[in-house]
Amino acid sequence: MIQRIQSVYLLLVALLLLAMLFTPTISIVRVLGEPFQTSNLLSFESCIPLIIVLITSCLAFVTIFFYKKRKLQITLCYCIYVLILLSYGSISFWLYYQDNAMSSMRIGSFFPVIAAILTTAAIRRIKKDEKLVRSLDRLR
Repeated sequence: MIQRIQSVYLLLVALLLLAMLFTPTISIVRVLGEPFQTSNLLSFESCIPLIIVLITSCLAFVTIFFYKKRKLQITLCYCIYVLILLSYGSISFWLYYQDNAMSSMRIGSFFPVIAAILTTAAIRRIKKDEKLVRSLDRLR
């Protein structure tokens, strides 16, 4: 299970998304003179991005254990990919509707992008394994 590279990719996805909860995601400077504020997902006023990231992280970790059911694993990876895009979109939506504020991205905001790339790499490796198993079944 863990010797498969896609399992390592999915574990990294889960860890990156969990790390996103605790690392600075955005910096907000209020135009009205309020001080500089750095926020992570745990300090957002909206809990929707937090819930989506937690569900995605748990799903990425659970997907590792479906290594014998490759088609289900591919489907779950696509669900992870969609949830990553949804979480990134919800954070962007939340930033867009901040009144009188200028915001900038911090290190934690790049974790979903890296997680999406790793999820894509995991999907490719799972498909490669499925192709290998099919070719071995033809030889029998």
